[in-house]
Amino acid sequence: MRLTVLPLQQITPELCQDLTKLPLPDAVQEVEAWLQQLIDDESRQCWLARFNDKYIGLLVLSMADVVTVEWLVVREATRRRGVGRYLLEQAEAQYEQTLVVRARAGEPPQLQRFGFLTALGFAELEDGCWQRPSS
Repeated sequence: MRLTVLPLQQITPELCQDLTKLPLPDAVQEVEAWLQQLIDDESRQCWLARFNDKYIGLLVLSMADVVTVEWLVVREATRRRGVGRYLLEQAEAQYEQTLVVRARAGEPPQLQRFGFLTALGFAELEDGCWQRPSS
């Protein structure tokens, strides 16, 4: 089966069950309620990666002057297979803007922990931001 990236439009029991297998932000107590907040918030977008009828990746973006990656996670069993890269590429293609990854002041973003961002061509800017140079 083919890897598919799609925007979050509808919450299903299968989606909620699959997302419980992903590390979600600490503040998330109830997956369905959190997903509903993402749908209702016009300043945020959520993209899902699906493979073999399972949701295996999640990308949350903040939409402001720049498109900022808030959260990107791929199911551990399917990491290092291009899912995170594909999620980011699809988001960049959709918005035709440069994505910015932000981290807390003085911390590398979780995505850089194992060199993910630099492998995709992102460069560290100031204030804990990472950005891929325009081509």
